[in-house]
Amino acid sequence: MAPTASERNACFAKGEKALIARTIDRDRIAVTGCDTGVVAPRKTLSTYPVYLSGSGQRGDVFDCRKVRLNELSSGYLDRYLEEVVAATDAAGGDPDARAALCAANMLYTWAKHDGMEVIGENGSRNQARSERSWTLGSLSAAYLKSRGTRARAARMPVGATSDKNEVILDWFSTLSYGTLDYIGDRRRQGLDHTNIQYWNGYAMLPTAILTGDGTLFRASEAIFESAIDQITEDPRPERDGFLPRELMRGSKAQGYHVFALKPILGMAILSTAHDCDFVDTGWEAGQIESLARTVFEGYFFEDKFARAIPRFTDNPPVKQNVWNPAGLGYLVAQLDPQMYLDLERHLQEILSLSGPDAADRKARWLFKDGEHGADEVDLKLGGKRRQIVEGVSQLRGECPFPREVR
Repeated sequence: MAPTASERNACFAKGEKALIARTIDRDRIAVTGCDTGVVAPRKTLSTYPVYLSGSGQRGDVFDCRKVRLNELSSGYLDRYLEEVVAATDAAGGDPDARAALCAANMLYTWAKHDGMEVIGENGSRNQARSERSWTLGSLSAAYLKSRGTRARAARMPVGATSDKNEVILDWFSTLSYGTLDYIGDRRRQGLDHTNIQYWNGYAMLPTAILTGDGTLFRASEAIFESAIDQITEDPRPERDGFLPRELMRGSKAQGYHVFALKPILGMAILSTAHDCDFVDTGWEAGQIESLARTVFEGYFFEDKFARAIPRFTDNPPVKQNVWNPAGLGYLVAQLDPQMYLDLERHLQEILSLSGPDAADRKARWLFKDGEHGADEVDLKLGGKRRQIVEGVSQLRGECPFPREVR
C-alpha cells in the first residue's frame, strides 16, 4: 500500500476492512437480550492520529500505516458505541422493551470489565484520551435520554447491595474523572480553547446530571463558558462568530467550526435538565447565534472562512473542505426557537442577495421548519437528536448545583 493517501479508504487492500470487521465480530460475547451479543470489552484503549503530521494546511493527507493500525484498535469501540446507541434509541422510555434489556446489559458488560479505563502506551495517548471522551459522552448521553434503559438496569440486581444501574454510573464516573484529568493536562499545555476541550465538557455532563456530581457539572459549565468567551465579536452590529483556534485548521477551518458548535449546543441543551441552564444571559445566547450564523454562512459561501483566516492567524487564505451543518439547525431550534427563526431569516436574506447562483444555494438549504435532522442518529451526541432533546426535557425540577462558575 502507498504510505499516504488523500482518502482514508485508499489505505486498505481489497477485502481488508471486511476482514477486520469479521475479527471484531469473532470476539463477541453473549449477553441476555441481545441476539448477536456484545462487542468484547476493551479495558486498554490505544488509538492513532490518522492525518500525516503537518498536512492540515494543505488538506487531508492520511498516514496509511496509522489508518490501518487504527481500524482494528478503534473498531471495537466504534462498533460497541453504534450498537449501544441504536439499542437506547429503540428502547426509548419503555423498560420492558427487549432493546432496553439489551442496552442495559451491553453497558453493564463493559462497566464490569472496566472498559476504556486504561490508556495504552502504544499509539497516541492524547488521541486515545480524546476517543475515550467522545465515546463516554455518547454512551452517557444515550443512557440519560433512554429512561427505559435506566429503569431496566435499576431492576437488575448485582449481588445483595447493588444493581446494574449503579455499576454503569460508577463506570461513567470513573471515565469522567479521567476526562477531567485530561482537561487539566490540555489546559497546562496551552490547548484549552479547541473543539477537543468542548467535547470533553460534553463528555462529563450526562454523568454529572445522572449522579448529581457537582464537581463534574461545574467543570463542564466552566468549559462551556470558556467556549462562549472564545467566540469573536465585531464592534459593528453583525458579530464575527469565529473560533480563533479552529481557524488555524486551514482548509478544515469551516469543518472544525461545525464540529465545535455541536458540543457547545449539546452542553447548552443537556444543561436544561433540572432547569440548570448554562445559557442564562442574552449575551451568551447572542454568542451562540453568532457562531451558528458563521458556520452556516460558511457552508453557503465558501470564501467566508478563507477570508477570515489571515485576520486571526498567520496563515494565508485557503479553499475550504466544506461540511454540511444542516442537522445542527434542529438543535438551535430546540435550544431557542427565536434564535432559529432569526438564523433562518438571516440566511434567507443573504442568499437572496448572493448573485446568479443563489437559487442553487437555496436548494442546498435543508432546515425544513427546524425539523431537519431531528430523527437522524448523531453518534457523537448519543443517538437520535429528537430523543436526546425529549429525554432531557423530562428531567425537570430545581437545579441541585450551585452557580459557582458564574
